[in-house]
Amino acid sequence: MPVFRNISKSLGINALARIFAALGCLLLLISLIFPFYYIGGFTLEGPSSFYYWSYEYHYQFSTVGTFSGQYWFFGYWFRQGIPWILEPMFVIQALTLLFGVAFIIFNRKILSLASVLFSLSTIFLMFLAGMMFPVYGKYQLGFYLLFPSLILFLSAFVLNEISLKR
Repeated sequence: MPVFRNISKSLGINALARIFAALGCLLLLISLIFPFYYIGGFTLEGPSSFYYWSYEYHYQFSTVGTFSGQYWFFGYWFRQGIPWILEPMFVIQALTLLFGVAFIIFNRKILSLASVLFSLSTIFLMFLAGMMFPVYGKYQLGFYLLFPSLILFLSAFVLNEISLKR
């Protein structure tokens, strides 16, 4: 009977690791939906605001009227003044989601570790992008949601390791 008890504990730990990974993927997806950085202030033309995602940004200038617009994907990544960091950030976020879902399906150690490492890389790149535009800049919800996502991916990795040692 102790053998069956260990197997059932291991299956419970595996299920919990997959649930944590699924929640981490959900938080990462929500993080993608919300902007990660905001710059606001005054220019020669008047007040301005910029909201940055890893795949687009919205800008608005208040001059005599209001001028606003947005750039998506290639127009966003290759426009002058936009940091080069945003392309790899988006790719790494997509890979994190891909490896997280692959871990939920296949339950492999390397997939769980990749999710953790890519989450750390995304946080680093978002922080670096914020350092490139420090004037009146503030991190937004998309940045802060990465931390609980990282904790969930890390918990899934640790639980998977515990399960493998049993």
